[in-house]
Amino acid sequence: MTSQRITGTDKAIQWLGIGCKTERDHYPIYRDFGTPFEKLIADSLPRGVIEGEIVRNIEELGTQHELIQSLEVSVDFNGRQAYVGILVNGQQESVVVS
Repeated sequence: MTSQRITGTDKAIQWLGIGCKTERDHYPIYRDFGTPFEKLIADSLPRGVIEGEIVRNIEELGTQHELIQSLEVSVDFNGRQAYVGILVNGQQESVVVS
């Protein structure tokens, strides 16, 4: 906990990280916010399909935030977990999806 206000790219990264960890359509309060990652991994689809959908969903989510100017996504798998590297406006962030 801090009283420091988060701004700029840090704010965009935090928002994107929350979006990646929030399952879309699971919480009525969020409606169209979030990603369907838990469902993707649970469906046992081919890894190439899952990877493509993870990248597509993060890029789509990134278009919803006005502070995100550039976004690069990489995905690496370890078992049933996906390790997602996200480069937002030149700043690195990581998310684990399981």
